[in-house]
Amino acid sequence: MSVNMPAKIDDNQIVQDFCKMPREEFFVQASSYLAKCFDVECVVIATFGIVYKQHVNVQAAFSNQKQLYDANYCIDNNTVNDLLTGNSVERLTEPSLITVNGQQFNHHFIMPILNARHKVIGHLAFMNSKAKFSYAAQRTAINAATFRLANELERGQQATKIDMLNLGLSLPKGELYFSELVKLMTRYLNVDYAFIGSVADPDFVNVNIKAMTERECELSLNQYCLPISNVPPTVRQPYVLQMQPTELPLSAKQSQIVSCVIGIYLFGKNNQVIGVLGVMTKTEVDRIQSVKSLLDSFSLSASRELENQTTQRQLDYYTSILEGTSDLLSFIDKNYNFCAVNDAYKNKFGLPKEHVIQRPVALLHGEKNFETIIKPSLDKAFAGIIDSVEFVSHDLQGKEMVLHAKHHPYYDQQGEIVGAVMSCRDMTDMEKGTVIQQPNESWLQVLYDQTPSMFFTVDQSFNINSANAFVTKKLGYKTQDLVNSKLHQLYCEDDKELVDHFLSVCFSQSSELHEWEIRVITQDGNVIWVKQSAQVVEIDNGQPRILLASEDITEKHQYSLELSYQASHDSLTGLVNRVEFERSMHKLIDLPENHEPTEHVLCYLDLDFFKIVNDECGHPAGDELLKNIAALLKLGVRRNDVICRIGGDEFTVIMTNCNLEKGVEIAQKICDAIAAYSFVWKGVEYKVGASIGITKFTHNTQTYKEILTAADDACYCAKKAGRNTVYRYDCDSHMLNEKDIELSALRESINEERFELYAQPVFKIADRTRVVSYEFLLRLRHQGGLITASQFLHLARRFDALMTIDRWVVSRAFSWIAMNRQTLEGVRCNINLSTISVSNGDFLQYVVAKLKQYDIDGANISFEITEMSAHENLQDVVNFMAELAKYNTRFTLDNFGGDASLLGHIKSLPVDVVKIDGTLVSCLADQAVNKATVRAINEIAHVVDKSTVATFVEDEETLKCLQEIGVDYVQGDWLGAPQPLALIH
Repeated sequence: MSVNMPAKIDDNQIVQDFCKMPREEFFVQASSYLAKCFDVECVVIATFGIVYKQHVNVQAAFSNQKQLYDANYCIDNNTVNDLLTGNSVERLTEPSLITVNGQQFNHHFIMPILNARHKVIGHLAFMNSKAKFSYAAQRTAINAATFRLANELERGQQATKIDMLNLGLSLPKGELYFSELVKLMTRYLNVDYAFIGSVADPDFVNVNIKAMTERECELSLNQYCLPISNVPPTVRQPYVLQMQPTELPLSAKQSQIVSCVIGIYLFGKNNQVIGVLGVMTKTEVDRIQSVKSLLDSFSLSASRELENQTTQRQLDYYTSILEGTSDLLSFIDKNYNFCAVNDAYKNKFGLPKEHVIQRPVALLHGEKNFETIIKPSLDKAFAGIIDSVEFVSHDLQGKEMVLHAKHHPYYDQQGEIVGAVMSCRDMTDMEKGTVIQQPNESWLQVLYDQTPSMFFTVDQSFNINSANAFVTKKLGYKTQDLVNSKLHQLYCEDDKELVDHFLSVCFSQSSELHEWEIRVITQDGNVIWVKQSAQVVEIDNGQPRILLASEDITEKHQYSLELSYQASHDSLTGLVNRVEFERSMHKLIDLPENHEPTEHVLCYLDLDFFKIVNDECGHPAGDELLKNIAALLKLGVRRNDVICRIGGDEFTVIMTNCNLEKGVEIAQKICDAIAAYSFVWKGVEYKVGASIGITKFTHNTQTYKEILTAADDACYCAKKAGRNTVYRYDCDSHMLNEKDIELSALRESINEERFELYAQPVFKIADRTRVVSYEFLLRLRHQGGLITASQFLHLARRFDALMTIDRWVVSRAFSWIAMNRQTLEGVRCNINLSTISVSNGDFLQYVVAKLKQYDIDGANISFEITEMSAHENLQDVVNFMAELAKYNTRFTLDNFGGDASLLGHIKSLPVDVVKIDGTLVSCLADQAVNKATVRAINEIAHVVDKSTVATFVEDEETLKCLQEIGVDYVQGDWLGAPQPLALIH
């Protein structure tokens, strides 16, 4: 893409040209554009290193009419320090040499690039061999150029960080994890060495290195112990290890002195330190906080893997003991059946384990041995007594063998004896009666007690056959309460059907290992996430069972959610960030061509006068203002709309399933709310505004770039048109465009009374044959047609004509009411008023004067005031109502529930009627949330003795829903379309 150079340097033109540049080649095109635009020999766009600030990463460089790839460019420490403190560096009159790919430039001007939080994230350098560049003359234009530079630099840095974190989460498990992790760290942090180690000693004296790399090359330092200070951390947070210069043994013949070690402790589930993750450098690091922050990003996954491997080694140790011995080890239940046996049984008796488990002890060792020797000894174990016996059994070949058996009682988590552990040693080749001393505790019992995973066996009816002791410890249920109960009772209600499906798949695909992640409920009602592995095994004469192993992954799941949230949200305001904004937009437009077209709206909002607050009060004030504006935006949009902060003081709002007219209405409410808002900082009040551009789109008409450009262009026009206004970008020529109406035309319409009043009937829901009231609706005759109020009132607001229009409406409405007294007997007339008019004392006196002039009973008039107006100007609204209440005038709270949704207004404002917002009613039958909201509003209104009106009733199904809810009155084009006052009888 080529961009035409401006004939003269104009900041607005630069902004527009920068917006047109594609993201893929943005820095390349930007450097070329700036060099030609400002007529300099060389332009460099660069960022600073994560670890060393003097390490400059060139994003793009353009010199002597050509693009430089892999540019070699560096600046001195003084310049770096100035830039990092936010100061520009100018060397135009006093030459100072800078070299770029061997080319020398004596004169340069370098300015910092700041992000939305006013943190320096890069710099822009202009360089010449001769001094012919004037910064003072080009200051505004250069500042204009840095805005998108900052956005793209930060977006690139965030994307890189997210990629690194995702890579960290996707590293291979097991021993390879540690080596791949430290390679990733050296590559991303650009440090000399990265390492991860375990801390085994309680005094925190040494770190046993698990893996270490030097510039991505793995080092064999597994036996190396890194000495650290023996000051254990008292809080779970990044901790800089305090170390003297340390000699690192790279090999038998080579060592390296490292000057700086930065590390953070890794914590296990019990908050005990289990390891250290860190980096080493040959020189001092001057950006320690950045390194700490990035190390902390990897710490949770590293802690989990380190702990998992430690646990796995313990498990392997117990398993090796269990399976490595030639002794016969088994678990016997109180029915004298084998419940578990080791592999030694197969070697001795030639029977697979599944042919022994769940079989009687007597079947293997003989009825006589069992009744006279084994059973009495087991009964002692069941009573809590350790007992030893000897008996003669037969091996695989039928030969006699003398077995020495020792029986230990086996306890569950509640301390109840549930069986016995039987250990038998073959004493055939030894003198009978010699007793070999056994360990104090059965290895099998230890294994069962210490296994850090939950195990179940499940039958084909999805009933639990057994559960190990760790289930009781982790979930809190007693084993006897679980056995023979449905497995899905342990899961969240929404997941019960899902887990039954998983179990069905397991039985139908019995040869495969199945895994899934799901929520489990503990006995005390807490929800934990578990990773479950399921395998079908055959026992009990070939009856299949599922062996289900469960691992608690709640912490990992929470970490994933937090990581996802941080990656998609702005840290200052909590709103969606630009990355998530793009993702949300593409979800709406990247649809198949045959997908049913749905109209959406995009608003692009730029704050007016934000810079004044930021410059005069400082960045903390600016940040506070941005957070307050974000809160206002949340109040002003619909529940499902997506609000994004995409730049310093720029926001977007995605209104899904919304037509342009409704979008303009919402955008105007937002604009009004921000204009009415006063920001107070240290006793000084500041006013801000918003310029809003708005455009409509569907999935099959425009690309993401075209939609964003249209909204951005409209925002630019709004700012040029006088700020604090809404400008819509219309793709259809027949639609009204703001350029079609100028101030003179609007004033001419007022003077010539080219406004017209329409009236729409409101019916009692129980009797739709009689009109109970009319709502007066304003229209403007323009270019041979009529346009609605939402299409021109924002212009009237811009030209301060709203109160004039409200005066015209009141006068025209009162005049018509006076002439139709008999026709309107028992019918109330509803008149909409703007926020500005309600807050103005002169307008209040005007209404009182007109009531007296036309001798109108105030009981026949109801003024409609929007919820947003009430929220922003509560005291003025209350005063306005209180004064007109003296004339029996009624009031309606309009558009309630769709925007600010402050239920307290129903009780605190002296209104008679609550009009439910049409956006809630229009899709009432399809959305359960809307139906519940309307029901709540209706019930609360009735509790405080207010009537309710539902607008936008457009079909029979919606009407039936409203009848079931109990709304009092209804209004909509389907019931009765607006008509000119002349046609109302």
